[in-house]
Amino acid sequence: MRGVLVLEDGYFWEGELCGASVEGIGQVIFYTGIVGYQEILTDPSYAGKIVVMTYPHIGNYGINEEGSTSDKVWAKGLIVKEISRSHSNWQAKKDLKKFVQENKIPLLSGVDTQEITKHIRTYGSKKGIIATNCNFDKENLIRKIKSSPNLSAKNLIKEVSCRKIYQYKGSKKKSLYHVIALDLGMKKEHFFYLSLLGCKITVVPADTKAEAILSLKPDGIFLSSGPGNPVALEKIVKEIKKFIGKLPLLGIGLGYQILGLAVGAKISRMKFGHHGLNQPVRNLLTNRCSITAQHHLFTLDPASLNKKTEVTHINLNDQTLEGIRYKKFPILGIQYHPEKDDPIFNEFKTLMLCDINSCTKRPHR
Repeated sequence: MRGVLVLEDGYFWEGELCGASVEGIGQVIFYTGIVGYQEILTDPSYAGKIVVMTYPHIGNYGINEEGSTSDKVWAKGLIVKEISRSHSNWQAKKDLKKFVQENKIPLLSGVDTQEITKHIRTYGSKKGIIATNCNFDKENLIRKIKSSPNLSAKNLIKEVSCRKIYQYKGSKKKSLYHVIALDLGMKKEHFFYLSLLGCKITVVPADTKAEAILSLKPDGIFLSSGPGNPVALEKIVKEIKKFIGKLPLLGIGLGYQILGLAVGAKISRMKFGHHGLNQPVRNLLTNRCSITAQHHLFTLDPASLNKKTEVTHINLNDQTLEGIRYKKFPILGIQYHPEKDDPIFNEFKTLMLCDINSCTKRPHR
């Protein structure tokens, strides 16, 4: 079946609709990575997004049970240049076509993804729609796009966060610390990295009040990554402010941006954001560079940081902020998605070991 991607500015691209025969409306972004299609489709950070894969050949290693970052598909659609006719991987259980069809996600192939990427880089990320090409009416599709919710103002956390408090059962180590994980879009690796520290992990919904969290007697608070604009999360930011000076705080991705707002920083919308792999980030405290995976359309404004906030990481491609810490209290945050050996986790562990009034300005280890 023929399909079409239409952007809100009227540009469109036709191709073959290989996924589910449903419409998908979302923010159209491009992903720079050779691999990772299963991970990004199931990453809560991609909720509300239509993802354009810049690598031309997608699907050759299929879908496996270990590759999903959560138990649900969150992306609104996938655009590829060419979808693999077969897959080869000893772990694979099905192909990409079957996976998106089962999860009712449109997949458009046979599209000039390089041209779409250039358009987004030139004019910025736009809302768009994937639809069938039957009785194609561009103006009607544009009206649907413009009548859809403004994703920059929408609270996507309501969709991805858990509904009730629960304790993660996956850690096999003896629990040395009790960490409260604020679920802004928790991924499986978040649980894994925290459990490696020997943490007992209690997951709470994003709208949980500070008083309820403190009643659980945590040693630290972890703010996960997630989708959307942190400016739309005023109530969550208000609750996070109540922890400052009381507990160590670590934020990743959206969680880092919320921490930034809580200590007085402002948020700026990027032209097309960072979505994908191989983003070089420099740690200013150790002068080391890491090659990172990222997904964000918003960034902290460096001009808005006060003297109490220290920049710890920057992006070497465009000099945008990638990490901060608060000088007076134990507050850490990074924009990128860390690997298990990232020093940020050991620093968070160190902060939970010491008295709240004596653990400021510790170096990254």
